[in-house]
Amino acid sequence: MSSTTAAMKKTNTTTKQSFFDAASGLSPAAAGNYSGGAVFIVIALSVLVLAKFYYDSSHRALANELLALTEAAAGRIDGDLHNTIRRPEQLGGEQYAAAIKPLVDIHNTFPKITYLYTMIERDGAAYFILDTAADARLETDEELEPSGVMEAYEYDEPDLAEWLAAMTAGTPYVDSELFTDEYGTFISGSVPFRDSDGNIAGWVGVDYDASVLAGLDRQVMLALSLSLSTGLLLSILIGLVARRLKRDGDRHLGERDEVEEALRESNARRKIQVADLRDREERLKAQGAEMVALLEDLAEAHAELERLADHDSLTGLPSMRLCQDRIDKALDAATRGNTQVSVMFLDLDGFKSVNDGLGHAAGDTVLQDVAGRLASTVRQMDTVARIGGDEFVIVMPDMDGKSGACEVAERAVKALAEPFYVNSDTVSIGASIGIAQFPTDGTTSEQLLRRADATMYQIKRQGKNNFRFFGATLPIELS
Repeated sequence: MSSTTAAMKKTNTTTKQSFFDAASGLSPAAAGNYSGGAVFIVIALSVLVLAKFYYDSSHRALANELLALTEAAAGRIDGDLHNTIRRPEQLGGEQYAAAIKPLVDIHNTFPKITYLYTMIERDGAAYFILDTAADARLETDEELEPSGVMEAYEYDEPDLAEWLAAMTAGTPYVDSELFTDEYGTFISGSVPFRDSDGNIAGWVGVDYDASVLAGLDRQVMLALSLSLSTGLLLSILIGLVARRLKRDGDRHLGERDEVEEALRESNARRKIQVADLRDREERLKAQGAEMVALLEDLAEAHAELERLADHDSLTGLPSMRLCQDRIDKALDAATRGNTQVSVMFLDLDGFKSVNDGLGHAAGDTVLQDVAGRLASTVRQMDTVARIGGDEFVIVMPDMDGKSGACEVAERAVKALAEPFYVNSDTVSIGASIGIAQFPTDGTTSEQLLRRADATMYQIKRQGKNNFRFFGATLPIELS
């Protein structure tokens, strides 16, 4: 997101008013003193309250999904490396490429991300550092406008101070409002990350697709408008009939024949009106059934959002969010039982040539086969997760020493060295694995993942297709 684009989103975009706000001034009293119309108004407002509950639940679920994704991105940032690339001359250098690669992998994995970037604060203003839109490895159909290193963030909304205060205090932040621009409707979130000294080195920002909430807003607004308009029409109709009857009765008091004739005419009209009311009641019942179906669809969508937040859509493996939860639970159990936990960070060797040579469909087939092979090398209690494009994590609780981790890592390297068959093509890849253990190499999931990741890159620089424990000077010699 460039500073120009950010300014347009924050200052030139009018946030649409929710239908809940638009209906806040209505009450059953608006129907007058006629109980029939008031009943329909009460029903419509009851539907409004129920629909608001589902809307708020969906909004919270989407915000939690965004926050988990942004926290995962922040956990992949090397704060020390980020502190070294604040100068524009670093753009395009090796350090810049190494710092932005994890963010590009996450952006490619989650197509609902519009922008993914990092920022820093200086003298009460925000400046861009990394922006995946500037990286040629980003796979997107949108023509995104990237930001430059140390480009000022033009943001003049009154809540700028609140946002900057949250970032400098180390507190995650999710915008409460939805914003709309040429790319659609989205929700924005920011999460700080730290360097090795524990200082805030910057924060990750994500603009995330929220079109599901925009569609829900329009559908429920239409249903509510139909219900309210029907209730108001019935209220007016009943009021007109009552006034007409009273006026006719007063005018023809004492004139029996004329009164009886007027009553007969009135009864005939009332029969027609009752038939009309019954017809309208049936239509209202049909609208109510449609509303129930809509709410059921919303519940299914909410459940699907929860599942997608925890699992990779291509391989079915746990995502980064569920993987970190499994690590945290394993660390708690290991602390109580005085055991060890091994965390393996695996990156495929030569996978880019598969995508470039055979296409992304072939690459997806290989990734699915990789997931199956890795699952066959671990114990039932272990976790295999896909956290990025060609990156996987293996969590092994209840370990005793390094021997068990060595066996699993060696089986994984050998299993992935076997050829893969995609249609009529034979594909050969490899795997580099870094291993960190609790409690010797770290006491939190973030520390273990970061150190296993760093060890994996050492393997890649020294020949690939092998594994090494954190702190070791040489890779393990495969048997």
